[in-house]
Amino acid sequence: MPPTLSLSSSKTVLEEENGSMDVQIALSTPSSKPIVVNLSTSGTAIKGTDYTLSKESITIAPGDSV
Repeated sequence: MPPTLSLSSSKTVLEEENGSMDVQIALSTPSSKPIVVNLSTSGTAIKGTDYTLSKESITIAPGDSV
């Protein structure tokens, strides 16, 4: 059975001028293959104007779970 991915953050919404948000990613069990997580956002804010992403995707290496 493949591992499941979970995302967590202490914040779910950011208001304008309110700083940053960190998101933690974890797998239920380590994978024997790399896992690529593509990041996206939703809402009315415009990427590059209203916010930036530090990464567009995250790769979890084989054997890792976080």
